[in-house]
Amino acid sequence: MASAAREWWSQRREKMEGRECRTCSSRFMIPSVKEVAAATVDSVLHRDGKHSTNAEEERRLARAHECTNAGVKAGLEAGTYAGVISSIGTFAGVRFIPWAKANLNYTAQALIISAATVGTYFVVTEKTILACSRDASYARLERERASAQST
Repeated sequence: MASAAREWWSQRREKMEGRECRTCSSRFMIPSVKEVAAATVDSVLHRDGKHSTNAEEERRLARAHECTNAGVKAGLEAGTYAGVISSIGTFAGVRFIPWAKANLNYTAQALIISAATVGTYFVVTEKTILACSRDASYARLERERASAQST
């Protein structure tokens, strides 16, 4: 019964997407992030069952991957610095400020430090990815303008 339901669901999903999805059929309902990413890259590179020879699409995918990696590296670096700085400030405050000593237990201290670290990571990562994408868009626009002027 369970295998029949899984097969029915995967066939239904393939019909709804209008394509064959071999990477997503291993799960019953929710595909993993890895499977979704593989299916997305597959759909971009393999349109109409053929491998795309469009160098521009492959260049854009490589640039997106490069921007994501740069964003993660910048986010980790900024998150590390924010964690160290917020922990120093929090521990010093708890030790020397009477109100903080009375009201901030270990859980509150950990929450302050982790909120600063995670918040900084996400903000810096997003800003870096957007800046990289913006630069790529400007570069592509300049290439299109240059090719339009040369013809």
